[in-house]
Amino acid sequence: MKKTISLIAILTIALSAMAQTNFRHISFAEAQKAAKAEKKLIFVDFYTSWCGPCKMMARDVFPQQKVGEFMNERFVCVKYDAEKEELDLVKKTNVTAYPTFVIFDADGKEVNRKEGGASAEAFIADIDRLSDTELTPEKITARYAKGERSPRLVKVYAAMLTEEMYNSRREREAKKAQRDSVVNGYYGTLSDKEKLSKENFFLYSEYCERTADQKMQFLYANRDKVKKADKAEAETILKKAYTRELSASIMFTEPFNADAYKTFRQQLTALDFIDKAETQPLLGVLDAYATGDIEKYVDAVAENAGEKYNKLSFSIFYGTSTALKNAAKETKQRAAQLIRKTLPVMSGNEIAFIGSTLMDLEK
Repeated sequence: MKKTISLIAILTIALSAMAQTNFRHISFAEAQKAAKAEKKLIFVDFYTSWCGPCKMMARDVFPQQKVGEFMNERFVCVKYDAEKEELDLVKKTNVTAYPTFVIFDADGKEVNRKEGGASAEAFIADIDRLSDTELTPEKITARYAKGERSPRLVKVYAAMLTEEMYNSRREREAKKAQRDSVVNGYYGTLSDKEKLSKENFFLYSEYCERTADQKMQFLYANRDKVKKADKAEAETILKKAYTRELSASIMFTEPFNADAYKTFRQQLTALDFIDKAETQPLLGVLDAYATGDIEKYVDAVAENAGEKYNKLSFSIFYGTSTALKNAAKETKQRAAQLIRKTLPVMSGNEIAFIGSTLMDLEK
């Protein structure tokens, strides 16, 4: 029995390792040899030890199974600390921003590059486009103009427009409108079956800013109709969307709408794959705020955050300055005192950010 359990554990670890992006601990010269032997391109992650987005990619994106499957099939993947390793390559490649992801052919010639972090879906779409000679900006635009609407082309075209949007200040709104037109226009041509196909999940994971978006509402309403093999990914998309919006709501990053919140709350509660322990404290605070009774809201803040500190407390505290903007001085002071009592157990980063909230409450 013990041997069986040990074997299962070993297999689980092995499968987990295979699922994530396989960064090989080899030199660039060795990567070239491997790429020639395996008939692949080379993917280099140039990072630094102090780079926040680099750490995010290493922690949140590269370990994902879908990223690993995509990357391992196409590339010999290596990563180098640009301040310590392969310095001649860093200089030759002229890497100055981090992270910088550079794609090379097996002879060491640069094919393309991408700077900065991204979500898993956006990263895959970008690297897919940047590593394919048939997906240059000119060819993508031409194929789209001729009427091609394959999921892959729409995915990389939308990703290209998104990148152009973020790289352009003057035309950002125009690029966003163009991108949204491409995405929503394509979505409108799909049958219900196609909308629930895994190859079209990028429409939900990347292009729904709010859960009230028509596309996300369709996925929510039809989540039980998704193929069994794709169900876990669909649930992950919904979980991320609803928990992300809940976090934004508790911090009041957008104006609070009681009617919209009621619908959102009902839907979130119905998603049985979302951890209630992580959502209930936030919902308790928002429920109180939705009543319009500010004192009741502060009571809920005291009940769900504070001296018993948990990872949700910071988000709850951060939203108090906006929620209490028009409250009486005494009410603001009460909230400030709750925060100050918790400062000793907050991290340095949390204290740095919560400082502005305290200034608003105490000024």
